[in-house]
Amino acid sequence: SQPSVSLQLAALERELGSTLVARGRRRRVELTPSGRSLYDMARPLVDGMDGIDAQFRARPPEREDAGDLRIAAGAAAIRHLLPPLVAAYRRAHPEVRLHLQQAGGEDTLELLRAGGVDLAIGSPAEIPADLLWTPLHESDSVLIAPHGHPLAARQELRPQDIAAHGLILPSQRRSSWRLIDLVFRRHGIAYHVAMEGGDWDTIKSCVAMGFGISIVGELCLTPADREHLVVRNLRGHFPPRRYGILARRHAALSAQAKALLDMA
Repeated sequence: SQPSVSLQLAALERELGSTLVARGRRRRVELTPSGRSLYDMARPLVDGMDGIDAQFRARPPEREDAGDLRIAAGAAAIRHLLPPLVAAYRRAHPEVRLHLQQAGGEDTLELLRAGGVDLAIGSPAEIPADLLWTPLHESDSVLIAPHGHPLAARQELRPQDIAAHGLILPSQRRSSWRLIDLVFRRHGIAYHVAMEGGDWDTIKSCVAMGFGISIVGELCLTPADREHLVVRNLRGHFPPRRYGILARRHAALSAQAKALLDMA
């Protein structure tokens, strides 16, 4: 309405500190020189806003295979699980920029929940209700010990046999630690942790140097590791490590993330 326009115009004049309209007799209204200058400045902006719908519709179609994909994963997954998957993904979607962020245990899930990454690769002890899980790989739990260790000569090992020796385990924030702890507690077996913390490569090095033994996923063992360590499969006593892709249950997945899930 005219009164509303007059109020808005008066407010604009106060904000700019300048008279924009000359009000004459018989309700004649003319732009002042300042008003004309403002009009000339604003007109291209208004024309641009009026045409934005047509410009948006006329833009080139967006490519589904371009953009960014952010993935969080632990060191073992990045080194031993992701390389073939990433290589296949890059061949199929060369325009996508991949961002791999190393994080372990709860840190991986926190990054995903906060939206810091699109997907996470992990092996949680339990699948949280707010996350979706796509299986990727299953790896047996194995005992690793240095050559010459008392357990090295035994082929069959029980949890009570292992508990008698100092264990080198990852941080308690890692699902690996919780799975191992759960097995001992279910059997009512007390065990001793000689060292705690570090990634799997650090733990393997400490075991090779004779600082203790450990229980790891077979996935993280290389042929060179098997030369320097004694390896015994613990299938039937300790659960396998199940790796998979995690996504937020109620968040829309990007085309780039969906493409990776389709390849899993």
